[in-house]
Amino acid sequence: MSQEAARKPPSEQKIEVGKPASGKLFQRVCRLILGMAAFCLTVFGIAGRIDWLGAWALAAFFFSYLAFVLVWGTRYAPDLLDERGAKAANIKAWDKIIMKIYSFLLILLFILASLDAGRFRWSHASAQWQISGGLVVVLAGGLIFWCFRANAFLSSRARIQDDRGHRVVRSGPYQYVRHPMYISLIILMPGVALLLGSWWALAPAGDDRGSVYHPDAARRPNAAG
Repeated sequence: MSQEAARKPPSEQKIEVGKPASGKLFQRVCRLILGMAAFCLTVFGIAGRIDWLGAWALAAFFFSYLAFVLVWGTRYAPDLLDERGAKAANIKAWDKIIMKIYSFLLILLFILASLDAGRFRWSHASAQWQISGGLVVVLAGGLIFWCFRANAFLSSRARIQDDRGHRVVRSGPYQYVRHPMYISLIILMPGVALLLGSWWALAPAGDDRGSVYHPDAARRPNAAG
């Protein structure tokens, strides 16, 4: 795709999907299936049971949501998917540290939830709280997709994409807040903990608020969020 086309929001791009794109989609869907299988084996394995409705609901939502994003991205924003899946050299050192902290807290959230709501039942979130958590997860997913539609430079890491003609995005959710992707992650994690039915998992979910924000974020273009 030309640099001029890449600068357009994905919602304004129209890409013809040929065999190469279809091949990439197939590979990405296969990786998604393997990733979800590994996730389910790990979570239900730690929980020691498979009759965990909250975990099944979360897995079903994640799989269907990510599959939809992959299909949509292959059709309308292939460069964006390539950017998010590629390794880049010009990533800030602090971003690497933050991503490690975020990954650790995310793993801790699922381990705690599996041990709590899945195996030992240390705490109990009522069905109403779990439904509320599910609604928060859906809301966060909608906001994330809105970011995808508006921002052709929505990298998974904080970097200035000079190779793609990076510019500041001011449409979609970016007209209201500078980094809406960060906000979506901040509300997503507590929603996941509640949907899984674990109050204990709210601890690492709350700590995620600090890991997805850095003071430099307020002074740089919307590179990752």
